[in-house]
Amino acid sequence: MEIRDLDTFVVLAAEGNFGKAANRVHISTAQVSQRIKKLEQSVGGRLFYRTTREVRLTELGRELLNGARPLLEAHTKLTQRMQDRADGQIGTIRLALNISATYTVLPSLLRIVAERRPDLNIRVVNAQGFTSILEAALLESRVDMIVARAPLAHPQIESIPLFREPMAVIVPPAHRLSNKELVEPTDLDGEALVSFPLDSASAIAPAVDQVLRQEGINVRRRAEADETTGLLGLVSAGLGVTIAPRSVSALAPDLKCIPLSGMPITEMLLAWHKDNQDELISSTVRLIKETGTLSQSEMNPHAPRNSK
Repeated sequence: MEIRDLDTFVVLAAEGNFGKAANRVHISTAQVSQRIKKLEQSVGGRLFYRTTREVRLTELGRELLNGARPLLEAHTKLTQRMQDRADGQIGTIRLALNISATYTVLPSLLRIVAERRPDLNIRVVNAQGFTSILEAALLESRVDMIVARAPLAHPQIESIPLFREPMAVIVPPAHRLSNKELVEPTDLDGEALVSFPLDSASAIAPAVDQVLRQEGINVRRRAEADETTGLLGLVSAGLGVTIAPRSVSALAPDLKCIPLSGMPITEMLLAWHKDNQDELISSTVRLIKETGTLSQSEMNPHAPRNSK
């Protein structure tokens, strides 16, 4: 049995007239008759009693009608769902992002998706880390998209900007700099610094080191950590201060976060593999482009803006 034949059968059962049924399904009366005959051959019996005055269902026809209606409804829903998936309206995107983005970019992205694409699901994959780690997850197809800090080095990766944020100094509450509203690089001279290793995959550590060297700032590299929460733990323990993008302090609200002048602005990017032709990815990129670069006011309200 073909879906179109069943559809014609249901319409004829409702109309009780071959001509009216033909008009509804946009075919000729002869084609309606052919489809009904084909169905009757398939089920092995008559589906309608036909007279010059009426067309009514046989017992076999009523049985078929009871089964055909839910089948056609399911077919219609499935067809629509497949069209929506092909158009990128529904589906699941595997997203990996760095830790600080979990508290800043992610809530904003989820809000945008919930408002504009309610049937689109974002599944956060456990691939947090430096940009190079996120890039590898994307290139190996372990994720569909990533949120990572610029720069992205691989030519097979495309991206759009999400938001830009300044660097900050993160210090213990009792630190001598904790009451300042703005820290100058010279204020850090002689400070104990905790940071990522300079030979790590972090793009921030060498950028900060370059600025300090250019300004002639002498810091004591007292401790290192391979991930962000480790750095903040070292700061909480009083081993030194750290220099990081401002949003990182959302991971340690008990520490003080003070804007730091003279440091490069960091940029967060939404990225995908350029060879990924899935409309789900393309439609998500278009959605974010329509929304525009996220402003600080769109970030998670619990993330710190300015600390004194």
